[in-house]
Amino acid sequence: MERTFKKQQRTIGSVVKIPLENGFHGYGRILENDIAFYDFRTTEELNPQEIIQKPILFILCVNDQAITKGYWQKIGKAIPLENHLLSQNLPPVVYVDVFRKDEYRLVYPNSNILGANIGEKANFEQCIGLERWQVWLPEGVEKRLNDFYANRQNFHNLVKKNPKLYFE
Repeated sequence: MERTFKKQQRTIGSVVKIPLENGFHGYGRILENDIAFYDFRTTEELNPQEIIQKPILFILCVNDQAITKGYWQKIGKAIPLENHLLSQNLPPVVYVDVFRKDEYRLVYPNSNILGANIGEKANFEQCIGLERWQVWLPEGVEKRLNDFYANRQNFHNLVKKNPKLYFE
């Protein structure tokens, strides 16, 4: 898919089209602070109402330039977020300080993350299946999506199952 970089505003509830390899594309939804990525890819054009009925694959914090610089184009009008996509209802993410071996902290959406004691301490088991707290570049998200659909190993999917990999 050829990219057209058209500047746009970050509008909560909007759906964005994400180019993927082999002529496919996926879709994401702009949340308050993150983007929810839907668990499907297609070569067809879908309308936003069809898209938001699909299951969510993962939710990540993505650099705003993915939207504001037009890397991913918004489609349709913004749709109010469902309750499960509001920040207060999202799962925590894992903060990993690679200089403090095996120290994990849970950071909840909209929490104050300033200072030395980011989030609340957590053990290894509490972190299994959670995303790492980081800001993604759009290219990294596209790679992760492409790897997922091609059944290729991806570090981020492996580390969700075994957070100890952060320290190896």
